[in-house]
Amino acid sequence: MSRLDMSLSRISTSSFIFFFKKEGHEDMEERLLHAANRIHDITEIKGAPVTLYLQYAMVSRKETSSIDGMLRLLTDRLAVGEEHHYGESLQSGDRIVFEREKFDKADESVFITDPHTWEVLYANRAMLKNTGYPEDYRWQGKKCYELWGDGKAPCSFCPMMNLRRDRFESWIFHNPTTGVDFLMRETLVSWKGKTVCFSTAVGLQTYLSHYLHENEQIYREVQANDIISAGLSEKDPEKGLMKMMERMAHFLKAERILIMEENKEELRCTYEWNSLAIPSRKDALQHISKEKVRPFYDYLLKKEIVIENDVPRLVTNLGMKKIYVPGLQRMATGLLTLQGQRLGFIEIVNPAPESCEGGGLLLRTLATIFAILLRNRDMLKEMYRLGHTDELTGTGNLRAFEDYAASIPEGTKTAFFYCDIDNLKKINDRKGHHSGNEAIRHTAGALAEQAGLTHTYRLGGDEFLAVAADMDEQGAAAMAEAIREGFKRRNVSVSLDHAVFTAPFPPMEKMLGVIDGKMYENKREREK
Repeated sequence: MSRLDMSLSRISTSSFIFFFKKEGHEDMEERLLHAANRIHDITEIKGAPVTLYLQYAMVSRKETSSIDGMLRLLTDRLAVGEEHHYGESLQSGDRIVFEREKFDKADESVFITDPHTWEVLYANRAMLKNTGYPEDYRWQGKKCYELWGDGKAPCSFCPMMNLRRDRFESWIFHNPTTGVDFLMRETLVSWKGKTVCFSTAVGLQTYLSHYLHENEQIYREVQANDIISAGLSEKDPEKGLMKMMERMAHFLKAERILIMEENKEELRCTYEWNSLAIPSRKDALQHISKEKVRPFYDYLLKKEIVIENDVPRLVTNLGMKKIYVPGLQRMATGLLTLQGQRLGFIEIVNPAPESCEGGGLLLRTLATIFAILLRNRDMLKEMYRLGHTDELTGTGNLRAFEDYAASIPEGTKTAFFYCDIDNLKKINDRKGHHSGNEAIRHTAGALAEQAGLTHTYRLGGDEFLAVAADMDEQGAAAMAEAIREGFKRRNVSVSLDHAVFTAPFPPMEKMLGVIDGKMYENKREREK
């Protein structure tokens, strides 16, 4: 079938290729998804039960300069989709993929909406509970403004039209039904073949309201408002943390502010603000055993807020032998917790004595905001990791490779090692996909053993790429042999070759074409 603006051809028993001009067909992705759903709905043919499934991918002209490159991209994206069973998701470009189940039981409120129709596509239990609905409420088919707005029309202040894929938007939303204020973080992602709005919401009233009615001094103090707004106005949580620390230090006239985060056994300083008159202590405050500061930490856990004007006396009373911050005489320390989870603490070093009088409420409130920003930072990092990591092997994916290649300084000689697994389809057909997955993991392991896991990338299916910067041809040849030895030890048959390029690099398709040609010759030599 062909028209002036589109063409459909059958290229094998069950494969078709479809060309169309994007101009005038901007809704083509939605139409393809609709076609897939119609095929999925077919359950019987001539009285016989059937299960039909359509897996499809899309490539735009901007992504490749040749038909061969286009077919390679289409094949890779279909292979990824089939391997991971992404179902209806349209394989168009790199995707940020996350397991929805991770958010089902999350403490944070999470929901997904259609940016064109405002229809709610997903809402976790926390979102329903925190907005006054029972956990089993039937939200399907509802609009977001019907559930959480005035019920009549989209909110006039809704930032939906300003959302982008490359960043989060932050804003404060007041729920008119429950009267709760939420810190909203929203961005655009791909899900089930369409662009959707991914949102998280944290109820600020939960943490602030029961403190505000006891003492309105926080909101009377312009400085305190300035500290809070500085953190919440930044799109990057880490920048928000540093801005809050800087303004808090000036407000309290402190020498230094530290954020100490904890894991099971240790404390470590992850953020520090210090005045220009004193050196940084951040590097010295890493990997501190909790046992060494256990007396103080237990004391802090009981009180949550500790304001002390004579730290040496407190240390003596607690039976501690060491002060980890030199010159520490006065301190204000607040425990960082969020939804019952302990994250660490914030410590203000040597604040002005008068600034800490009655400052417990201020510190408690700001500690809550710091904890929220730390959690937002972790969520962003997890989203980034999912978008740049191959889940099967733990190596990077195509997007991770492109980011790293773009960061290599101009003029740097860099070796690229490209390989594919021999007869992976036969392994899957004869021994099962478990054996095929093992072959993929062993291949990744051999490459990562030489290039490092962070510089090894799975491009899709059976294809891998490893990168070694600052390496000439002699070093690359030696490393290629070491990789081949790794394949032999792992008992996997892999075709590999390499080439050395100097940054800035030619398009990836051209580099792979050069290496692929050498690899083809390598295969021919082995088959003789």
